[in-house]
Amino acid sequence: DHRDLHSFPTRRSSDLEGQHQTAIAEILEPIYRAAEKWDALVKLGEVRLGATENSSDRYEIVQSVAEICEHRLGDVSQAYRWWLRGYMDDPANESVHLEMERLAEVTQEWGHIVDIGDRVLQTEGGVSPEVQLDVLSRSARILDDQLQDYERAVLAYRQVLELDGENAAALEALDVIYSGAEMHEELSEILRRRISGEMDSELLVSHELRLAQTYEGHLGNSGEAIAAYNRVLDSDSRNQQALDRLEALYLSQQQWPELFSTYEKLVDVSNTDDDMAGCYQRMAKLASEALDRPSDSIDLWNRVLDLRGEDPLALGELATLHEAAERWDELVEVLERQVHVVEDDAAR
Repeated sequence: DHRDLHSFPTRRSSDLEGQHQTAIAEILEPIYRAAEKWDALVKLGEVRLGATENSSDRYEIVQSVAEICEHRLGDVSQAYRWWLRGYMDDPANESVHLEMERLAEVTQEWGHIVDIGDRVLQTEGGVSPEVQLDVLSRSARILDDQLQDYERAVLAYRQVLELDGENAAALEALDVIYSGAEMHEELSEILRRRISGEMDSELLVSHELRLAQTYEGHLGNSGEAIAAYNRVLDSDSRNQQALDRLEALYLSQQQWPELFSTYEKLVDVSNTDDDMAGCYQRMAKLASEALDRPSDSIDLWNRVLDLRGEDPLALGELATLHEAAERWDELVEVLERQVHVVEDDAAR
């Protein structure tokens, strides 16, 4: 009954009344236990709780009555409500947390914990930041994992981050929620925050790659994507994924010096001679056509020949470069080599 959650016994109204009720309870309790009058003991617990101020004494009452409800009366729901009273009394008590969540799993009435958490946070006079953080974290986790109320979960996780800006659990949970909801702008913010506090190099690379992919694929921000991929290389200079995406981005942005530098890095991670020759080939074209570095282009085409043998394309490009530079001896040498590899008679 939801009404039970809003009518928990209040603490005693006067010392005299409390002392009187406590004295009566101390007389009646052993009598009721001896007679196994469990319902009467539960009602007695209500009286005792209303007359008790000390937090440890209140915990003992809650624990005793909750055990009677669960193990003597077989009323798990009522036992659960008693543990919720304990949570309201002492939201930092770990024993209460364990019992409360255990019975929430049995009853599947998880929402009561969130409701009580809201009441704790609204307590007159307030609660400490540590208790706020603990209560908000628990409510957010339950809203997320158990109730699938993602809108309220996000609000709770955001409140957690207001108290603890580097809270790993909240950041990870928001990462999952925003990813699933395809909320890319919000996801990019969370990934940046995760990156700023991450010490594990592998996780750092993973977060940076996801951030770069979010900027590139969903937010259309090539500049931020390039920056993120380059940060990946700062941590892992041989990361193939980052190098491949930088190649594509620099090519689309016509950032020729940066593209040339990327090919230099790709050479270092090439697995075969043919892959390496392909990098040298692209670098040679860039050097001659975009960077005005014909001598570097000649050197690079010669590296292609070292790896591929008498490659017709490389020889043809070298011939063009030597002719443009009026390097006749070198041109004749290349033409002689071309004669042996050209198959078309007219071309030969």
